[in-house]
Amino acid sequence: MHHIFIAFVFGVAVLFSGCSSKQFKVLDLNDSVVEDLQKLPQSPHSYLSSYKDSLRLKAAQSDTRYYAHYYRVWRKKPTLSRYEAMWPFRAFNEKHHLYGMNLKPLEDEFFQKLRDNANFVAYMQIAKKALTLRGTNIRAFATDEIVMKNPLKAGEGFPFDYMQNSYIAANKPLFVSHFSKDGRWVFVISAFTSGWVKVQDVVFIPDEDADVWQSALQVHVTTDKKIRWSRKYHMPLSLRLGMSLPVRKELEGGGFRVVCAVKKGKNGEIVYDTIDLKADEAVKKPLLMNRKNIAHILSLLKKSRYGWGGLYAERDCSSTIRDYFAPFGIWLGRNSAVMAHAGKVFSLQRKTPQEKIETIKSNAIPFETLLYRNGHIGLYVGMYDNQPIVFQNMWGIKTKNGDRTGRIVVGRAVFSTLQMGRGLSYYDEKSSFLSKLRSFNIVTINDESALDVK
Repeated sequence: MHHIFIAFVFGVAVLFSGCSSKQFKVLDLNDSVVEDLQKLPQSPHSYLSSYKDSLRLKAAQSDTRYYAHYYRVWRKKPTLSRYEAMWPFRAFNEKHHLYGMNLKPLEDEFFQKLRDNANFVAYMQIAKKALTLRGTNIRAFATDEIVMKNPLKAGEGFPFDYMQNSYIAANKPLFVSHFSKDGRWVFVISAFTSGWVKVQDVVFIPDEDADVWQSALQVHVTTDKKIRWSRKYHMPLSLRLGMSLPVRKELEGGGFRVVCAVKKGKNGEIVYDTIDLKADEAVKKPLLMNRKNIAHILSLLKKSRYGWGGLYAERDCSSTIRDYFAPFGIWLGRNSAVMAHAGKVFSLQRKTPQEKIETIKSNAIPFETLLYRNGHIGLYVGMYDNQPIVFQNMWGIKTKNGDRTGRIVVGRAVFSTLQMGRGLSYYDEKSSFLSKLRSFNIVTINDESALDVK
């Protein structure tokens, strides 16, 4: 059995070679010592045989409610206060012992420049509707600089860039508050979060156009892929689960001609074009929750590598869950804590591990239930060998030897038990998903999705 401790930082093999007495190792993602990845099926079809197909939309599936959330920043001016919008000022400063990309502590001057450039004296002075022109990052401060906690600690360093608030797909509705002082960024409020986006990735949309856009027939995108435009546009359109687009025309034999914002004109005005989507790339009503559709969506999400806050256009645990439910017409908030309150909630606090398993087995509905621990969330897909199985996008498995902690890096979406890594040397039983499991919630029962904006 391998004795592996991981403190994952930028280029550890090169960066610390010859200049540190510590040794850092990174586990191969396909290392067979992780029993769950070796023995458990990694296909959604293996867990769907007993799922009861829905012959109609469930109560939680609603276009009306979904699009009310999706377009809410256009339908009503956001009420996010200046104090709430400035949360990074309190979360990230020189008092918190943070580190930059060179692994050196960040000093007061670094944060002072960020605070000054944020220009919150101009908060809500623009107050205009906008769209994203391409998939882009929403940052906590107006910067591409990386900010990490102590990279020598397990579970910190790369890829945990705390400036990365979220990733947002192309053609998503935004509300623009104001420009940064250097004019390179705009502070935006989206339907699920807020933060800084680069100016070139955003275009303002006139109120009358926004009204037409959101009142048109909408389609849910049901694929992750890039579609090439004609040669007049440089960037391809990246379709992504969770996107919705307005329809200009339904095509014979299925499919849709949809409208997209493609670029800014010479005077900064919005330029539209259309693109044809195939019948298997979008649907005009939420998908039925049946074996075929669930398998299709999970097979797409299974390809995801772990991306903290959507870094590099990948997904973390919560964005994986959001994008799973979106094609089914179910809106969820951005982070795991908010998602854990959607639908019917069952508390697991003060229960033993076996009592937790029995409660899940007796009450949870596979593929419609979320399992929650502080800071992490996954999708319950049923029982296998009398163990609950979760679909989760995760960074790593915690290990511990005395006061030394580490990570066995997984870094992708997997099907696993709630004790993934059990049996490995120095496996930290007290940090397992099962030990830390606080609650589960059936999203499709009495759906009460929260509207979180941070």
